[in-house]
Amino acid sequence: MSATFLPIFTIVLIAPLLPGSLKVAGWIVALGTGSSWGVFIIWRAFKLAKAALIRGDRAYDQTGKLALPPEYRDTESAARALKRRGPRGKS
Repeated sequence: MSATFLPIFTIVLIAPLLPGSLKVAGWIVALGTGSSWGVFIIWRAFKLAKAALIRGDRAYDQTGKLALPPEYRDTESAARALKRRGPRGKS
């Protein structure tokens, strides 16, 4: 079970025990907490994936291309090519 849904499951379990106004407040807190945690998890996953791609490109530039035949050794990683050429769409 994802930690994102933990506040929502908690309020589902205790909502029958709460009076009316506290049910609404509980749902607001649960949905706010769950959604903010979900946004944080997505942001963190994006940052980790980007770091893994950069490490992979760096490893290719340092060691991976040396295992290729001589005519392909002057190739470069996608990250290095993007840095050299600039982002697509810009002239």
